[in-house]
Amino acid sequence: MVTPKASLFDRAMQASFWSMALRGTTRSIGFVRNVVLARILAPEDFGLFGIALLVLSIIERFSESGLKSALVQKKDDIAEYLDTVWTVLAARGVALALALYFSAPYVSRFFEEPAATLLIQALGLTIFLRGIRSTGILYFSRDLEFHRSFVLRSVETVVELIVSVVAAVILKSAWALLLGLVASNLTMAILSFMLHPYRPRIRLDWSQLRELHTYGRWIYLNQMLNFLTLKGDKLIIGKLLGAPMLGAYMLAVSISEVLTLEVARITNDVGFPAYSRMQDQHARLRKWFTTATTLVFSVTFPMAVALALLALPLTLLVLGTKWTDVATVLPPLAFAGVVRAVGGNAGAILKGIGRPNISFHAGLVSVGAMYASIFPLVQAYGLPGVGFAVLLGPLVSVPIALYRICRLINISFSDVVGVFLPGLVLGVATAMPIFVVMPASGPVPLLQLILIGLLAAAAYLAVAALLWKAGRTGPFSLVSLLRARRERSRRTLSTATR
Repeated sequence: MVTPKASLFDRAMQASFWSMALRGTTRSIGFVRNVVLARILAPEDFGLFGIALLVLSIIERFSESGLKSALVQKKDDIAEYLDTVWTVLAARGVALALALYFSAPYVSRFFEEPAATLLIQALGLTIFLRGIRSTGILYFSRDLEFHRSFVLRSVETVVELIVSVVAAVILKSAWALLLGLVASNLTMAILSFMLHPYRPRIRLDWSQLRELHTYGRWIYLNQMLNFLTLKGDKLIIGKLLGAPMLGAYMLAVSISEVLTLEVARITNDVGFPAYSRMQDQHARLRKWFTTATTLVFSVTFPMAVALALLALPLTLLVLGTKWTDVATVLPPLAFAGVVRAVGGNAGAILKGIGRPNISFHAGLVSVGAMYASIFPLVQAYGLPGVGFAVLLGPLVSVPIALYRICRLINISFSDVVGVFLPGLVLGVATAMPIFVVMPASGPVPLLQLILIGLLAAAAYLAVAALLWKAGRTGPFSLVSLLRARRERSRRTLSTATR
């Protein structure tokens, strides 16, 4: 009896399940960690650690080679490239750790926060640990084996939770956050060798580097733009508004990402290798891209609507009164996450078909729009102004990327309308119960907040069911797709076993 090999669709669906489980688990644990730490630590502690993370991000992003993405995108086997890539990444980790150590005093002086010096220097250990991870784990993404990534990242996140909370209780300082991060990176480095048999050797093949650089250079440029988009706002807040405001902003970002941006990361994790495997098949690309974008928008937009409307009562209930600044910036950040989620799927298909240059050009527009507006908006509105500037960037750039994708794989205007209409309808449906039940002012009791959430969820599910019955669209289309695919797989298996 011959068992047929799992199709790309089946592997992608399995990978999506594990990626969602991974993101849900890590984000849930991370949310719990942030809530616990927010009760123990002050906004200034989060701000100091945020400054250290900013410096780490600057050094990492601006030295990103794009080699790992180039390996995932390659059609052929990548075993012969692993040693060269590991050698480059390990050397980069050592160099960046040293750069972080020596630049720390100057960075602290720039932010006028002397206490950040030692934190920045200690973070060099994390970048070294990231550099020596086994490159064998790239096979997990390349072969859509996300169940292995689930084990890897889940253990890492649990370690960070335990170490940071225990350290916070003992130290009651920003060092608790750093110790948790170092412990998680050490765990990740050890597990990367335990979960894959590849053992690296120091080896440098310049011909391989030149080959990978042809594709990787666009990844590098996109990483630079991603830094300016995702981290530049924090740099400006840290300089103009100070560490306490930076701490509040970072907490708001982490909350908004739980519900929106994580969906973008899931589609990128799974979509990129899947699109790479079908890069020459435009009909399949159209179907996968439109289906994925519909699902992403149908899930994230209603979530953002609910988060924006419930920002203040949720903040007061979960974090406490010392974090009220979080509620002021949550609404624009939530909707920025929606647009970025859609942009994440667009970026995944552009990388998959070998056109990351389009993502780069769209990213340039996004960065330009954000930075042109952020300073006047901060001066006019303070911390919420940063959120509006962050929203403006992808609002301008993502339509450009979508337009280019439509031209490349022949998606019609009517198909584009069909992609976004279900999410807009579901967003209105989710908002209605919140408007009706939530009081106009004052704190919202826990039981009433739970009731509001249940009513909003019920309205969402009811309208999603109607959309499916009326036009076979919306989030329930995934259920139908899975059922149809399962039936085809059963027929294929039955034929193969006769």
